[in-house]
Amino acid sequence: MSLVDRARHYYAECDMNCAESIFAAADDEYGLLESKDARKMMAGFGGGAGIEHLCGALSGAIAAIGTALTEDRARTSPHVKETCREFLSRWEAGHGLLLCAPLKERYRHENSKCLDVVTMSAELLEEVLGKALQNGKTSPSL
Repeated sequence: MSLVDRARHYYAECDMNCAESIFAAADDEYGLLESKDARKMMAGFGGGAGIEHLCGALSGAIAAIGTALTEDRARTSPHVKETCREFLSRWEAGHGLLLCAPLKERYRHENSKCLDVVTMSAELLEEVLGKALQNGKTSPSL
């Protein structure tokens, strides 16, 4: 199952929020965490951190990038910032929006909720993080 398929599964069938779904799928795909319990850290980021700010699906992707590429901390891992910048710049170029509220207006559906946003975020994450990992921009733990 691909990262995209996993994200869709977690969101649509496991009742995870957007941020949890993206991060859990990335964790499955790349083996980011030693404990599945650590995924709980993403719970508060769904729905734009509960106030419809930065989209939770984007926050989940940023958390996955940070977890995958950080050696010890951000200041010693220059690839984190550049990869996050690439992810968010490409998202914004394609959708014009980073905030939850306007993304929901554009993409949310009554039955599937934000599944389209979760899918698009997972597709972009798979591409951007996959490329970074392929180019050797990984933390020593992966």
